[in-house]
Amino acid sequence: MAVAPNYIDSGSSNLNFSTFLTGAYIAIALYIFMFLFKVISRYLNEKVASNIVVFLFDNILNKKNAIIILTLMMLVCWIPVLIFLYPGNAINDTWGQFSQYIKMFDGGILHRGVLSDHHPFFDTLFMGGIIVPLAHLFHNWKLAFFCYVILQYVLTCLSFSVSVWYLHKKCSISINLTTVVYSIYCILPIFPVSAQTISKDALFSWIYVYLTILLIEVIRTNGSVLSSKKYLIVLILTIFFVGLTKKVGLYVVILTLVAFLIFLKSSRKYILILFAAIALLSFGLTGFIKSELKVIPGGKQEMFSLPFQQTARYMKYHSEDVTKDEKKVIGKLLDTKNISKNYIPISADPVKGFEDRGTTEDYVNYIKVWIKQGIKHPKTYISATVAMLSGWFSTEEYSPLMNMDWHNQLDTRIIPESISERKGLSSKLAKEYQKFYDNLYNNKVTGLIVSYALYATILPLIVCLALWNKYDRKWWLITIPMLLSIALGCWLAPVSIFLEGRRYLYPVIYTLPILLAISSSLITENSTLFIRGK
Repeated sequence: MAVAPNYIDSGSSNLNFSTFLTGAYIAIALYIFMFLFKVISRYLNEKVASNIVVFLFDNILNKKNAIIILTLMMLVCWIPVLIFLYPGNAINDTWGQFSQYIKMFDGGILHRGVLSDHHPFFDTLFMGGIIVPLAHLFHNWKLAFFCYVILQYVLTCLSFSVSVWYLHKKCSISINLTTVVYSIYCILPIFPVSAQTISKDALFSWIYVYLTILLIEVIRTNGSVLSSKKYLIVLILTIFFVGLTKKVGLYVVILTLVAFLIFLKSSRKYILILFAAIALLSFGLTGFIKSELKVIPGGKQEMFSLPFQQTARYMKYHSEDVTKDEKKVIGKLLDTKNISKNYIPISADPVKGFEDRGTTEDYVNYIKVWIKQGIKHPKTYISATVAMLSGWFSTEEYSPLMNMDWHNQLDTRIIPESISERKGLSSKLAKEYQKFYDNLYNNKVTGLIVSYALYATILPLIVCLALWNKYDRKWWLITIPMLLSIALGCWLAPVSIFLEGRRYLYPVIYTLPILLAISSSLITENSTLFIRGK
């Protein structure tokens, strides 16, 4: 966090006494932050309702249709954002997915070999299958966008409401703390603004919320809930859709279950069943569908964002050390002629590109060169890594997409470019909301709540400190999907603060209130998280 601003501004930083002092100051600030979290936790974990608002909220939670009421109340709170940012905002990738969907069903005939797995094909079919037919039905793309955003709002609010209900009813989280969690989801603008983006990340993230709840229940019951057939089926289906909507999601699940397999010894039989289900559905069934639709495999270059950045920095600052053979190997995958010019420390896309180049053998040869060069100049690789990760540790503004200015994947031959433009009142409202969001960031009191560091570093650190302290009760296991989502979904992403990098953090942001509530409850001595039969 101390050097992040320097890497963002210039791509490098000198470690000196001032840097050390900055780091020490940040460490002290984080210690105070953790102390305040403990103090507030003790107050919020009082079981008695502290005021009339909490008392009324408690009554709602005790109703049979509590989840529906909670969802509707949250939707009402989110309506202003829905109006100000009408009709919603499609990220650049989504325009390409729409084009694929339209071409796939062009002329009412199914055309195979059109879909690309660069983006999960299910996301393309889901978003395209709703928005494109509605656009044709209404003869209005913006209205179709708006209908999809409303649906996504409902599904996202529902997942949050289920989470809040689960925390109070199943985990026995105090009504005061539960009220705070629900209020955060309702009031904090980062949630409705994220949910109005038409993207694979916003689709994936509300499903990921359910996965988090299900995994928490495994730990809360020490694995005994896995013996329930109903629960096991729900968990399998959730894992299936997590993998369908985002590849990283499947990697997170698999690695998390490996940890569960090691440490939840009494439930190994059921965890192995989960692995079998993943093999059958996420690889077998999904692979069959891809084969039938002749889905074009995604490029391998997407997994090499960080190594490619390290190579680019190496070639920029140590060109004299690059041999002809090394340059030839690297040239099979990257544009070596322009690599120094294309290198941007905080974005891998200019170097990596968007199309797959080279064979598997070329990648194997590249890895050998990559290791060799890393051994020769390790500091260069470290600098390239820190530069790429700097955004996630910075206090730069975390502002989800509020415009569609970047749309180079929009094919104007089949989709009107005017869809990406707001005009008149719509344009004025969107700009006013962006100003409101910017004002929050620029204000010294509220700036932290809309900054990258809070969600990507500070709050995850608090969760880890609280839950790792409960090692004997296995609560630290629930930090694994969070940490993997940050490491695989954010740190290995091609961008962070640059362009649309903020969307990679959606699943972490969506689930942090849940994990913080668990952490807050466990800090107190009289935690009731392990009460059975609730």
